[in-house]
Amino acid sequence: MYQLIYLDSAGRDLEEILQYIAQKSGRVETAVLFVEKLMAQCENIASLPGKYGIARSELRSDIRSISFQSYVIFFRYVGSRLEVVNVVHGNRDLILLFEEG
Repeated sequence: MYQLIYLDSAGRDLEEILQYIAQKSGRVETAVLFVEKLMAQCENIASLPGKYGIARSELRSDIRSISFQSYVIFFRYVGSRLEVVNVVHGNRDLILLFEEG
């Protein structure tokens, strides 16, 4: 099992997702539940042996991704850690996101 780490960028993404869903749904509980599901998916990835996800060399050589509903979780393996780098809606311009970051 890998040690799960959320980079600051992923923490900001999760907070933005929470706020967006809470605003759109009018229910904080709905937003919290969805973000908890996203985080559970990250925990699941960290618990798996070996490397998981799709290599995203077009973004960065060390980045992998997996989709969860309409979001994409970007992560990397660093030794015994799994670092969640970003969690973004699948409609975002991903090339631009990684050029900015």
